[in-house]
Amino acid sequence: MIEPLKGQRILITREIQQAKPLAKLVEFYGGTACIAPLLRFEPIITNDTNDKLNQLQDNSKWLFFTSSNTVRLFENYREKLEITINLKIASVGEKTSLALRNYGYSVDFEPTVYSGTAMAKEFIAEYGKDQQVTIVCGESAREEIPQILSENSVSFDKLVIYRTIENGKSKDILHNHLVKGVDACLFTSPSTVKAFVHFSGMDLLRKVKAGTVCVAIGKTTADALKKEQFAHVIYPEKYTTEAMVAALIDYKKDGEEDDRV
Repeated sequence: MIEPLKGQRILITREIQQAKPLAKLVEFYGGTACIAPLLRFEPIITNDTNDKLNQLQDNSKWLFFTSSNTVRLFENYREKLEITINLKIASVGEKTSLALRNYGYSVDFEPTVYSGTAMAKEFIAEYGKDQQVTIVCGESAREEIPQILSENSVSFDKLVIYRTIENGKSKDILHNHLVKGVDACLFTSPSTVKAFVHFSGMDLLRKVKAGTVCVAIGKTTADALKKEQFAHVIYPEKYTTEAMVAALIDYKKDGEEDDRV
């Protein structure tokens, strides 16, 4: 088998449970996965959240999920409260849908494009405005979906079940990886970019910004990297981790071809 990432050290910055499948993919293509989980997820368990979960069946017709991580944390919470969910399910994309099905849920709606904007607009086009939606999300969730639902007078509520926190325990791990050198950095959210900048240290950060290819999962994360003045930023058309690795392989391949000219 051809190993296009052979000899390459690839930094993975996402939360540890999410990092593992991405690391396996990097290793499948011959690379060395350097995991530094710069974020961690802290469940938000309050009386208000408990009440909202217990009242979902009465107060909602649809649950919106925008990440596989949210699905996992929701299911953990639901099991603790020992409640049964029998509502229609909307998923932002194939990875989230797969996570839902793995937990035994049927997915009733998935947009044609993996994005919150497409999810909200296509949902309204297909099902109309007379709906009751609960958006299951984290504390720092983006506002595209609530904004579009609100603009179209769709009744909705948020069920905020976790917050994203910088993982200070990974600062030394990140430093060690950067000192040894990395050939590429993978970023899956603006939060990972922010944590990387915070934890790297001035000299190592300057080196990465100037000379290391940074692969973002999508345009929003790429914009966060560019705002921080990272010089070599790429991102795939399809916002998945598989597409990120494919984009990195193509970038490396194009660079090798340029060197041969």
